[in-house]
Parts: sequence; C-alpha cells; structure tokens
Amino acid sequence: MPRCNNLMSKSFSKKNPYVAALIQLLGTLLILWFAPNDAVALGVLLVFWFVTFRPITRFEGALFAAASVVMAGAQILTPVPTIFYFTQETLGNIPLYETVMWGFYVLFVFRLVGTRFTWAAWWKYVLAVGSLLGAFVLCAGSQQSILPALLVAVALIVALFHTKSDWQYITVFVVLCVAIEVVGTARGLWVYPGVATSVHVGGLLPVWMFLYWAGAGLLLLRILPPLLHRVR
Repeated sequence: MPRCNNLMSKSFSKKNPYVAALIQLLGTLLILWFAPNDAVALGVLLVFWFVTFRPITRFEGALFAAASVVMAGAQILTPVPTIFYFTQETLGNIPLYETVMWGFYVLFVFRLVGTRFTWAAWWKYVLAVGSLLGAFVLCAGSQQSILPALLVAVALIVALFHTKSDWQYITVFVVLCVAIEVVGTARGLWVYPGVATSVHVGGLLPVWMFLYWAGAGLLLLRILPPLLHRVR
C-alpha cells in the first residue's frame, strides 16, 4: 500500500524537509527555554508550529489533536511523581504546554518519515499497549523498577513491530527525546527524582526515558494514522 506522503504539505516536502525539521526543533527548544510561564509557552508554540508546518491537511490536524489528547490524558490519569514530575503543574499534574507536545512530536516524525494506513493483527496492539501501560502501572514506584519493566515492554513492542519504518520512527523519537529532555531538565521544567540511583546519562536523564519515548512514539504512529486515514 502506498505511503500517505501525498497527504503531507507538498510545499514542505519539495523543499528540504530536514532543514525545516531542524528549524522546528530548534525553535521549539528555544520557546521552552525562554517562555516565562507555561501559558505563554503554549501560545507561542502553537503559533510557531502553525507557521512552520503550514499548510496543514485535515488529516495532519486530526493526527496532532489525537496524539495530544491521548498523551496528555495518559499523563494526567497516571501520574508517576516518584520517578517524574513537572515543576509547573497547571492542568492537573502537567503544564499547559504539555497538552500539545506529543501532538508536535507525532506530526514532526510523520512529516519526516511518513506512515502506512495498514492494520496489523489486533492482538499485537493489545499486547504492545498493555505491556507499556503495565510497566507504568505496576513498576513506576522507583527509578530502579521502571527500567527493567520498560526494557521488557519495548523489547516486546519491537518484536511485534519492526519494519524499516518502525525503526525510523524509533530513531527520530529518540533524537527528539535527547533534545527535549536535555533542555527540559536543564531549564528545570521537569524533574526525575532519584535519577542518580538509576542507570542515567549525565546525572540528569534516566535511561528508561529513552525507552518510553521509543515505545510510546512507535505505538502512536502505528495506531492513530490507520484510525484517522479517512480524514482529508
């Protein structure tokens, strides 16, 4: 089945998409760093993304909205303050800008990699989503327990989904993870309590966070596009 790149902005794809992606990422990092509060960050980010992503198709808008709702809802409903928390909690346990961050991540990766509107066997999704949720519900009590749980969960997810596109999704999400997490933790936007007691990078980032981004990002781009592909 052909890729859905034809649904992307032609003006974006005909120019250098990597330069555009670099501008979007650097701009996002600068806004997160310099915004005086989460409300300002939300407003400026939305305007910046609208300008740099446009024209945005209905499908892309739906993808952005769906990813934002799913991940913001997941973070609000399943807080894990023993291993991670935001320093500014305006909406439940998250800042206002976090309500749209995963929409940006998913649309960013979609524009770079593309996706396919195909379903795998239903049981694969049940196992994959269940393993990721189970890792947080059952093992998020400490930095030490979440790492092996996510190792198992992401290993299972990769065993189920491992096409060339899947590996591209994982690669770009991990790159995003490094950039966003370094800026967010250095700026003090969020904290990983007890990170020094776990396997970490530079004393700031726990290794399990890279696994979380890879697993969650892959599943979002495996599940949402087929559900939304009729939106034009």
